[in-house]
Amino acid sequence: MKHLKIILAVFALLLLAGVGCHVGGTDTNFYDDTYAPYDYGDDSYDYDDSYDSGDSSDPYGSDYYSNVPQGSQTVYACNLDQDYCEYETVEISGSYVTSSNNGSRTIFPDESFCDEEGCYFVDDLSNQWYFEF
Repeated sequence: MKHLKIILAVFALLLLAGVGCHVGGTDTNFYDDTYAPYDYGDDSYDYDDSYDSGDSSDPYGSDYYSNVPQGSQTVYACNLDQDYCEYETVEISGSYVTSSNNGSRTIFPDESFCDEEGCYFVDDLSNQWYFEF
């Protein structure tokens, strides 16, 4: 009976050692299953739905701001907080106003957004501006 307990104990240790080695070092599916969306070698990742597809509903797609004029534009912008309008020279990059100049000062908005109709931005005095193309 004593020999049977020793054999069972050795068998249990070998079984545990085998399972431990398998989980810790030789399970190659652990990486693929855990990090599959970020593993570019994984065939399950759908490259057609990437942000480079140009889908117009995708704000990062290349076609999203294709109707927004790029570069320097002279526009008739209105200050929505103080109810007046003036000509501004704005610099547009992508779907953002990167700078605005009215001849006497240049501002670099922290907040802005452009679409195919026009742009909205907030100046350094927290005034809201809007213009249409």
